[in-house]
Amino acid sequence: MACESNNSSGNQPAFAESERAEKLLLLERLVALDELIQSGVSTVTVDGTTTKFDLAEARKERESLLLRLGYKKRPPLCSRINLGGRR
Repeated sequence: MACESNNSSGNQPAFAESERAEKLLLLERLVALDELIQSGVSTVTVDGTTTKFDLAEARKERESLLLRLGYKKRPPLCSRINLGGRR
């Protein structure tokens, strides 16, 4: 018995569409975080209400989103070099 899906494309499983939608939401969030981090603004006041952003937490969330999207964190190109002798 063949498995049929009820989506509009007819040849792709329904989970592929939800997976694509989730990736789009993650990308939108990633773009918003990039804009926040690049702006450097850590507090915003609107109508007397002040909102504070922790840029370090925003960077951590950005890394988490990148990992969820499948991007791997690249290891450092070199480690610390000790030119002062033994340690």
